[in-house]
Amino acid sequence: MTIITDHKTPEQIIRKYLAKQAAAERQAAEEAQRLADEERQRRVAASGSARRDPSIAQPPATATAVGDFLRLENIVCTDADDQVFEQYPELYVRKDVFKDAAGDIVYFTAYDGAAHAEQQGCFAPSMALSCTMLAALFQAVVEKQTAGTYRTKDAALEQVLLQFKNKSNGSDGHRQNTLVNWGTQQIIHYPTNSDFLSNGGTQNINTIRPRTALGFNRKGLSNMDLEEALRHKNVARYVKNLTGLSDPSVLVEIGQYFGLTAQVLVSSDDETRTVWLGCDSKNFNLIADFGTSLTGVVRGVRSSAPLGAP
Repeated sequence: MTIITDHKTPEQIIRKYLAKQAAAERQAAEEAQRLADEERQRRVAASGSARRDPSIAQPPATATAVGDFLRLENIVCTDADDQVFEQYPELYVRKDVFKDAAGDIVYFTAYDGAAHAEQQGCFAPSMALSCTMLAALFQAVVEKQTAGTYRTKDAALEQVLLQFKNKSNGSDGHRQNTLVNWGTQQIIHYPTNSDFLSNGGTQNINTIRPRTALGFNRKGLSNMDLEEALRHKNVARYVKNLTGLSDPSVLVEIGQYFGLTAQVLVSSDDETRTVWLGCDSKNFNLIADFGTSLTGVVRGVRSSAPLGAP
């Protein structure tokens, strides 16, 4: 028989027990996450996708059409210290976002979008990969003239580029496979189940993608034009870790091509937020201030050639 000597009520005892149990479960989940991250990093290193010397000149990224896909080559994402954290010698990107059997656009939360892409034999790109792909596509499609106008080099590829301005319904909202934890000040590319504190799931997303958590200092971060943001060292570091671009100013130019202003929109709270890339009626936005329940479109990416590709 147990004698209670600390004058706690049964309800208090139960609450204390549940709190200890929850803490132990959190600790176990964190340890499991750490081990999973280490294993993913080992797989990445073994496959040749580990970080490499950024001083070695990289061949330029290219984009060509292959059936329903774009073939991108020499895609490299770098962090604010010019270290490569995601790279593909060859990558295949769907020309269109996911649609249903009737041809209507399907909208997903960040978690469900990642899960759906994997079910289709693809993966949902991180914000860094999307920005790097977009920059490569822009260079393949557009040539800026001395008068400040743009000449289209490839009209078919341009239709894919323009989906980032208007995907057919008057605006665009590409949901990214990236979270920003504003409390811990981390950008998490390819988050896993435990990174979603709400609106997640149990489908074990991104198990074959390297989860990459890049830190930043939120001091001085606020909503501002991207061109202005890149003039502030601390904000520019955040932008580089978010976009994977060694020179994010290409996004300013893409905004100008769209006839819009490129903007960085951030969160003022400490919650985990999803990331969104695309346009509204006035701006070309890099947003990291949307809750995990908000939906958007998703574009599938393959790291191997689809059937029928040359």
